[in-house]
Amino acid sequence: LAALSVEASLQVEQVQKQLAEATTDYWRAYQLLHGARALQPSERLADIFGEALEGTLVAVKQPLLRISCPCEVLSAGFLPESQDLLLVTKGNITSFKDDEVKVLGDDVDSPVFWFWRLRSSDAWSLEKATLLARTWPLASNKLLQQVWEEEKDAEIENYSPWSKEEVEEQKRSGIIKLSAKITDSAAIFMRVHDESYAVFSWNQSDYFGGCGFLERLELETGKVSRLGGLWDAWDIATDPSGQCFYTSCYDGTDVHRIAATVTEPSTERNTQILSQAVGLKFHLCYDASLKVLVASGGEGACCFLLAPPGQGSGVMKMKGAEVAQSIRPDNDDHTPGDKTSPWETVKMPLPEKKSVDDVRGFYADNGCLTFVDKETGQVCMVDLFKGTSELIPSGSPVQYVARCGELLAIFTAS
Repeated sequence: LAALSVEASLQVEQVQKQLAEATTDYWRAYQLLHGARALQPSERLADIFGEALEGTLVAVKQPLLRISCPCEVLSAGFLPESQDLLLVTKGNITSFKDDEVKVLGDDVDSPVFWFWRLRSSDAWSLEKATLLARTWPLASNKLLQQVWEEEKDAEIENYSPWSKEEVEEQKRSGIIKLSAKITDSAAIFMRVHDESYAVFSWNQSDYFGGCGFLERLELETGKVSRLGGLWDAWDIATDPSGQCFYTSCYDGTDVHRIAATVTEPSTERNTQILSQAVGLKFHLCYDASLKVLVASGGEGACCFLLAPPGQGSGVMKMKGAEVAQSIRPDNDDHTPGDKTSPWETVKMPLPEKKSVDDVRGFYADNGCLTFVDKETGQVCMVDLFKGTSELIPSGSPVQYVARCGELLAIFTAS
């Protein structure tokens, strides 16, 4: 990036912050070099320059953003060309009051999921972010009113989605909202498909009848459209053609493909079951370089690669690759869906016994996985071809990670 003349009284970390402020690129990470040696943030320049009052360093802009967010980050993804960020949070990320933030598209009275677009041209500024839409984990407002009428006088609190205090307040005010029990546990999985659309999945609480939904967000208008209603939906992925895939659990964990595409919604509820391999877990992504789906694995530090029939020979060349049975026997499984054309499933061991059982953010590119280990709060990168892993150090636990080529965005709490 530049050769800098700096005072010896500073620390490396102070110079890095000054660089970010000078370029108005507040989230960017910079690596400082003295000669060929990379300096650590805690080092004092006086120890490096000796008796000299100033010296010269080389600053290298890294493909890494560290973004501190004031509320919980549920999901995030880069738009592939503009490198804008799409962010899903459980609240307002700006300093403006909630009612002062304009919603571009769809909105609800009791929002849980806030969809934000952070533009790269604004250096991914939170204050300049566009609020595209706000949604909730509920099929309709009519369903909220229906359950409220049925449960507002319930004598056993555990059977109601609302606490006694919430019931009393809502009877007093006449304003019906989702309960803290529902909003606190609400989860969402989102994938940016291209510059025009993102898709996301969520499950409705059993208090409101269960079931899962896949939906589409238009990134220019904030309009939300339903792609399909399902028995159960967890992580979601798309391929370049717009096909939509998701994970679910019925008699076990499954990977499905739905009838709808990103551009063509469908009311068809039946799905094609691609894999039910033993050990599959809930995280899913698409590796466009290898043209395979990548699913997380549970016990045994593994992941699974799914390829269309006859196209799995490439991934079988990976060290440790093992063919897995894709479909459970009929007498052990009653999962709704078409099991007649399963995909080839390859089980891959992970180096150093890394686990992708419970992660935040899950990306794959040319056999390299990137994710946040929820237990340690660290970003981990695993190369399946080389059998290596690398941790990206962070001063505070990481909530989520997004990746676009070599560019990483790491989200931490404020």
